[in-house]
Amino acid sequence: MDRTALLDSLSRTRTIHDVRRLFVDLGYAPDDRGDEGAHAVARWRGFHVLAAAAVEPREAGRGLARRLALTSRRALAVSWNASELVLAAPRVGAAGITPLLVVPLAAPTPLALQLLADLAPRPRHTGLAHALRVAELLGTERAGERFFRIFRVMLERMAASLAPRGSAADRRALALEERAEDSLDAGDTSAAADDLVASVPQLQHTFRDAVGRVARHRGHDAAEVRIATRLGKALGLKISAGALLRHGVTAALGRKALEQALAVERAVASDVAKEGIEL
Repeated sequence: MDRTALLDSLSRTRTIHDVRRLFVDLGYAPDDRGDEGAHAVARWRGFHVLAAAAVEPREAGRGLARRLALTSRRALAVSWNASELVLAAPRVGAAGITPLLVVPLAAPTPLALQLLADLAPRPRHTGLAHALRVAELLGTERAGERFFRIFRVMLERMAASLAPRGSAADRRALALEERAEDSLDAGDTSAAADDLVASVPQLQHTFRDAVGRVARHRGHDAAEVRIATRLGKALGLKISAGALLRHGVTAALGRKALEQALAVERAVASDVAKEGIEL
């Protein structure tokens, strides 16, 4: 479900039918029955979404999740009013419930919107696997303010500790990457490693810019966070590939790391074009 459709669905969430439509749009099967003092609105292979309207949705959502936890249900508790949607779930394999995810209906933060989108079921997951994933998503510290404080500090430290910007042009870096791939195809892993290492400074430069942008915006732009994270992953993979390619016994691993790095860079390029972000 894309961001625009999710925003539209949230803005129109007023009734139990709207909540059902929201989760069906996310990929769940529709449901319609009473359960645990709430209403089952959707399901996924033994995992259920139970919803209840409330004047105080945070308290209602927390209470419903606790009732579900008492019987070890694989389920998601949802409560809402005219201004916000609140979600929580029982922890799987442990006592208690996850932190609340509060999603404002009119103007959700990018992070809250991303977390909601991430609750979409994956085709190969069983009900148990989905319950584990939901609990992990909602249990992550990024659902709380503590995460934002730590994240901002980490980003500032990363930006301060990065090496000076590389002077290589983007076109030269791309040419070096292409030459590294050609060298691999020709079986010359040593030359491929040299070209790969030479292309790293430009990627480091781009990563530094992306981290600086996220730090300036305090981590509130989900697209910028995603792009910076992917750039960091690509940088690590590329450095690893350069080292692995220098040894015959690990050359195959180096080739795989390079392929992964290039795939991540392509995903970044696609994100940058889609979001209109300049790096």
